[in-house]
Amino acid sequence: MKVPSSFTGLLLAAAAMAQQSDSEVSVSREPFANIDAIGAVVPASVKLKNGDEWSVVGVDRANDAIVANAQNHPATLRLKVLDFQSYKEDGWSYRLLAPDSSLTINGTKIFCRTWAYFHADQADALTQVHTGSELILSGTLGRADLRMYDGQPGLCLDLHDAKVRNPEPFTSLDAITAVVPSCVSLKVGDEWSVVGVDKANDACVANVQGQSARLPFKVQVFEAYKEDGWSYRMMAPDTAVLVNGTKIFCRTWAYFRADQADALADVHTGSKLVLTGTLGRADIRMYDGQPGLCLDLHDAKVFTAALAER
Repeated sequence: MKVPSSFTGLLLAAAAMAQQSDSEVSVSREPFANIDAIGAVVPASVKLKNGDEWSVVGVDRANDAIVANAQNHPATLRLKVLDFQSYKEDGWSYRLLAPDSSLTINGTKIFCRTWAYFHADQADALTQVHTGSELILSGTLGRADLRMYDGQPGLCLDLHDAKVRNPEPFTSLDAITAVVPSCVSLKVGDEWSVVGVDKANDACVANVQGQSARLPFKVQVFEAYKEDGWSYRMMAPDTAVLVNGTKIFCRTWAYFRADQADALADVHTGSKLVLTGTLGRADIRMYDGQPGLCLDLHDAKVFTAALAER
């Protein structure tokens, strides 16, 4: 029996869609901002394990998706330096290795190893780099693949043409919570998700802690504080922030050195300030059964002040 040509066309189209479904997902051309975003290109139907065993087929399909949707794409990654060395192969001048980290792909945790490669024009930006340095690097993922290593899968990334970025300061609480990947949910149904809170915390610690900030600040508490080398501290009223659509509270403290005494002379409860500093603490934890974002702004300085009426 002759199959109608229109039906044949539908079959061919369906087969093509099925063949593409494992490796092609809708991916933005915006730079990948963290390794979780890279892992998120793997379709939800792909499983890395079959029961308690690693699935070679699943790993291969995940690798196909990552190669197709992440390799040769731009990325901006925050990396801690494990090893930094001169490297004179393939036209590079330097390279650095980050400590192995982990990511979760469709519920399964694997390791990630990341190298970054630099040309000679980055020499000045790299002069102070050492083991333990934390950098924000932008470049292109010259390698992004998922393979089996010593019996377990790992994501291997090579960031090519890497450049050191001086990050813009966080200017709002919304900008801070925006570092949490969109795939992270703080709730499962009506219950708080401990796993989701832990993932959100990991994202804040990795991408916010240690970074500069310029934040509006209303004073609820202002006091002398003589611990850890500080001279003063202040607390803002608790406020609410959204993490991927879920509301949590935020508590912010700011810590000042003695050289800020004159700038703080007229500060009182109700003062409205804009403060700059470094986020010495930025984490999301469970407090009394609910999650909260806690921020400590270190080496705070008064950027502008609009003092409220007493």
